[in-house]
Amino acid sequence: GLKPHSRLDAFQLAEHLDIPVICPSKLGMRRIDVDNLLRNKSGWSATTVHMDGGKWILHNTSHSKDRQQSNIFHEIGHLLCGHEPQAHRAENGLLRASYDKRQEDEAGWMGAYLHLPKSALSYAKASNFSFDVTCEYYCASPPMLRWRLNMARIKLK
Repeated sequence: GLKPHSRLDAFQLAEHLDIPVICPSKLGMRRIDVDNLLRNKSGWSATTVHMDGGKWILHNTSHSKDRQQSNIFHEIGHLLCGHEPQAHRAENGLLRASYDKRQEDEAGWMGAYLHLPKSALSYAKASNFSFDVTCEYYCASPPMLRWRLNMARIKLK
């Protein structure tokens, strides 16, 4: 089993929670539409789709692996917090769930804590991990790790 400081993989957590994670190429879209969707890396990260009584996560596979982890954890955060979208909006050819600021903040905190709990950050410090090694070990982007370290008031070497 996992230890409090173990790396938790977002895709494995989603699978454990029975939340399908889908990439755009599996949606049956034309290849050119998928390519256009993925070309705009900054336009979207992931979205939770509420459809036919089910919920699943669509994620942007053009992002780096560490960014994909953060994206999926954020969407899992929405689901674990029981958020219901306030509306849906069309964006980049997708119908995306739209949440209010409070829900976005809650999902951000929940996702970040799932990705990098304080026990993991404390373990990295006790193990004398450098900032870069910690990013690699937990598959976290530098901005995400920096934010979590600041929130947890932990300093790495």
